[in-house]
Amino acid sequence: MSKAAVTLEGDYYLHNVRVMLKFVVERYQFLLNESELNYYETFSSLSDDAQRLYTRCLMRKGEWFRLNKLQYSEISNREQAFDELLSVGFSSLGEVSDFPEILRLFTRTELIDYFAELPIKTLKRKEMDDYLISLFSSSPASLQSVERLFECPVLKISSNIFDVFRLLFFGNLHQDLTEFVLQDLGIVTYPSYVISDVNLPIQSRQALTDLFVLHEMSEQLYDAKDLSDDVLIEFTSRLTSVTPSSSLVKRRYDRLANRLGREFERNKNYSKAIELYQLSDAIPSNERLIRCLDYMGEYALAWQRLQETTLLSSSSSEQHFTRVFGPKLAKKLDVEFLADKLQVKEEDRIQLCKVMHSVELDVANHYLSNNALSFWSENALMNSLFALTFWEAMFLDIDGAFYNPFQSQPSDLYEHDFTKRREVVFDRIFSEMQDETLYRKRLLENYTQFYGQHCRFIHWGCLEQRVEDWFDTQALESCDFVQEHSSVSLFELALNKIPLSHIAAIVTHILKDPKEHRSGLPDLIVFDRSGYRLVEVKGPGDRLQNNQKIWMDFFSKNKVPHQVIRVDYHE
Repeated sequence: MSKAAVTLEGDYYLHNVRVMLKFVVERYQFLLNESELNYYETFSSLSDDAQRLYTRCLMRKGEWFRLNKLQYSEISNREQAFDELLSVGFSSLGEVSDFPEILRLFTRTELIDYFAELPIKTLKRKEMDDYLISLFSSSPASLQSVERLFECPVLKISSNIFDVFRLLFFGNLHQDLTEFVLQDLGIVTYPSYVISDVNLPIQSRQALTDLFVLHEMSEQLYDAKDLSDDVLIEFTSRLTSVTPSSSLVKRRYDRLANRLGREFERNKNYSKAIELYQLSDAIPSNERLIRCLDYMGEYALAWQRLQETTLLSSSSSEQHFTRVFGPKLAKKLDVEFLADKLQVKEEDRIQLCKVMHSVELDVANHYLSNNALSFWSENALMNSLFALTFWEAMFLDIDGAFYNPFQSQPSDLYEHDFTKRREVVFDRIFSEMQDETLYRKRLLENYTQFYGQHCRFIHWGCLEQRVEDWFDTQALESCDFVQEHSSVSLFELALNKIPLSHIAAIVTHILKDPKEHRSGLPDLIVFDRSGYRLVEVKGPGDRLQNNQKIWMDFFSKNKVPHQVIRVDYHE
């Protein structure tokens, strides 16, 4: 199902940025301030060349550019376009005082030529930059050659207002105009859905401001070299100045609160960590809070919180935490802790020679020699079947679920009322899942109809894979069952060899908590004449993770064939 190559026009990006800006103005005019509306009007009034030059700069890294390096065949008069950007304030000229910021625009060889009188020829690039900046800072006049760097215009393009439009369009600052290009080239095709005009993800100016604050803090926290308590307290002060006014803001607020709490915890400042975890509703804030209380010796408070979690939490990971941590805490308080134990099978040990580049493929090779097909699918197969089962509900026309053309899942997928808001459609799907003929038809039709479309849960390459893609023909010929099915795709095998009742049980379990349950599934799926089984492979020194144990427990209770293989390699 390969696609024909697509050739883009030279200024393909110009159409895309116009679409983005117009999209935002049409939906968010009530929220944009005067300078942002003026920005849109000014951009629209520019000549095509000026719009092209401006957009090209926005698509590049940084905000400083050398005009003579901006060479694009579709821009007929670069200098005139530049003058136009200067005249409307979309660009500014660099000056000698900007030297420290524009230094990176020049190559090491160029700098050696420009500053031939200085002893920098033997310096590495970072040493050279540090030396020149230090010299300039202490005595600007000593760098007589600096002005030569500006003989050809150096321009600055600020993206501040453009970023407002980008945030309103995508709902985040991680996506950019590349999304358009991937779609234009046919590399990514997004599902068809209705984009809401009313129930928008950002409803107020305050929410917009808060999202910028949280994004900036997140970037600064990621880059921070010093994470001492004083620095973290400053971050906390900025965080608490934000009052989450929407689910979008709240999700990012919680994520940042958890990160700050974890850093305080690493610093052993448990009381401050608890303050941060109390601000968050996101997993694992509750678990970390209980652990901090335990570290502080506040066992009674930790026990009370753990009991509440056991009774009230619907999260599989939190319930597993109470099972593991409860007995340890109960022992410290000399009280009894009763909890259902996870049903996790004993490991089966096998000895192998290392042949392939991974332990999973060594086990797959082992099964092949025993006339069994196996695929290294991990989470991909069952997540894909989840999406194919519930595609209609996921991409249903629900206000606020979709707010730009580049979403691979609805914005409320992880919200508690996701299924409730689509109750009628889910009820119909659940009814079909009780009938094998109807369920199989749904999976096959959705696979055909939506093939190649970008859904975060679907891995088309995984569904398409065949055993012959992984092993040589000679190895396959020695096994009759394998040979019969070597050219059959994993999707076809899954539908023919896995009871649909098992698929229904697994995808329904994922639906209960898609964020948590989308991971932890076994490495391999194995098919032989007796049926199928899911196999988790563990090499030397590896062990089951908590989310994997939760899945093993689910498989045991739902009679899904599964196995944990422990591999010992021959010397």
